Amino acid sequence: MEAKYKTLETIYEIVKNKPNPHTYQCTPRQIILGQLLEWDIILGHLNSLANENLVVIRKIETSVGIWITEEGIKKVNPPDRLSKAKN
Repeated sequence: MEAKYKTLETIYEIVKNKPNPHTYQCTPRQIILGQLLEWDIILGHLNSLANENLVVIRKIETSVGIWITEEGIKKVNPPDRLSKAKN
């Protein structure tokens, strides 16, 4: 698995138990703590994921907000994966 998708999985792990995971804003700190990579590397992953419409990145005042999209959730946790886990 490409490293950028590990970053996507990290974001998914942060939001998966929220009522609406695609509307929960992740912070850079949460992602850094979940991956233990330098911010420059993570930011490269995020930009690549944003180009694939798997995450949204927005500058908010002096920080950055990151959201996983519904497409990103499907990429990390496809519906067929859920049905296989039940069987």
